[in-house]
Formats: sequence, structure tokens, C-alpha cells
Amino acid sequence: MVRERVKGVLGDGKKKIILNMANVEYVDSAGLGILVAAHVSANKQGAALHLCNLGKKFHDVMQLTRLLTVFSVYETQAEAISSFGTGSMAAVV
Repeated sequence: MVRERVKGVLGDGKKKIILNMANVEYVDSAGLGILVAAHVSANKQGAALHLCNLGKKFHDVMQLTRLLTVFSVYETQAEAISSFGTGSMAAVV
């Protein structure tokens, strides 16, 4: 689902994307692979992809895999939105 949503948002020409992970309770290697692929795809198209609302377990996995150094991660959706600057419209997935 995430892959298709990000693909659709990029296809619509959006350059600022936020993945709100609040409802994600578990992530495995396949899920991490999808996130990395989405990040790479966004970068190739000149877009930025930010994550927000990672739960503790998800955050721990991201830290363990060192993916926190790859992604821009924010505590809240509001912080993620404001990271793009004032007046920015971001697509929230």
C-alpha cells in the first residue's frame, strides 16, 4: 500500500511527501525495503520524503539499521510539515 501511495503522489508531481507512521506497529525487512525504495524513488524525482510519528519499536529498528541517518524523521506530523518551510504544501501519506 505504501509503495502504491508514494508512487501515486510522485506521479501527481508532488515534491514534498510525509509518511505518517502512527498506525504502524510492526515493520520487517520487506517493509524497510519498501521505505528505502520509496526514498530512492523520491530522490530520483527531485522530491523529499520525510517520516513522522514512529513508535518506539519502529524507531528502535530504524536506529539499529542506521536508517535514521538516511531519512528525515520527526516526532509529529506538524513538525514534519513545518520542516518544509512556511507556506509549503506537503502530501501526507
